[in-house]
Amino acid sequence: MRKQAAGSTRCRESHRQTQLGSGVAVESLDYPELYRLQDRVLDVLFSVQTSFYLTGGTCLHRFHVEHRFSDDLDLFTNDNNLYREDVRALINGLRQAGIAFHIEVDTRDFVRMIVEHALKIDLVNDRVYRLGTNLPGPRGIALDSIPNIAANKICAIMGRDEPKDVFDLYSIFTTTQTDWPTVIAAAQKKCAWDMESLEFRLQSFPLNLLDLLPVPDPNFITSMKQNYQDLIDFLVTIP
Repeated sequence: MRKQAAGSTRCRESHRQTQLGSGVAVESLDYPELYRLQDRVLDVLFSVQTSFYLTGGTCLHRFHVEHRFSDDLDLFTNDNNLYREDVRALINGLRQAGIAFHIEVDTRDFVRMIVEHALKIDLVNDRVYRLGTNLPGPRGIALDSIPNIAANKICAIMGRDEPKDVFDLYSIFTTTQTDWPTVIAAAQKKCAWDMESLEFRLQSFPLNLLDLLPVPDPNFITSMKQNYQDLIDFLVTIP
């Protein structure tokens, strides 16, 4: 595999609002409605026999730690020679279920579709190292492991400026028992980076950007701002 360049939650049913990290309620996505759509789509997609598994923020926060709301579905498969066949099987499953969608991007190893003008789904044939294997989730959903998600988040932090990546890495650090030396080793197989560069990226991250994230409990972001340095201090000690 090649190495890349570094590059049921607590929804509030009665409001079409989302609490941002600042605690200010703003008009935003209707997450209860969106999550019902996610569930309907996931049930269809995982009733089809393919090698895809759910990963990314939705996997992390709907099935593992539940600290923020996540909009999209990221379905990955790895070095899959039958990727196009699997994509067609999922598309046929959605059509047979009567779910409206359109394809926005269609390339050799990446397909993006939009379901009912509301839900983005990325289907990725990932050609980099993967740590671990699928975990069984509810209703037959195949889930990525927390260590692999953590390793992917490190590569994401090195390659883009998204507050959700830093938030997710901190969520994993504070909420789970994770083998971090294994995560670090896996991330180094996935993308090109070093600890000094990661430390710089984390130290220079503007913590006020966390207030842009939709979360069920703003107190978690308050705590993260107060204890964020603990994550950095811990990571730099890993040999």
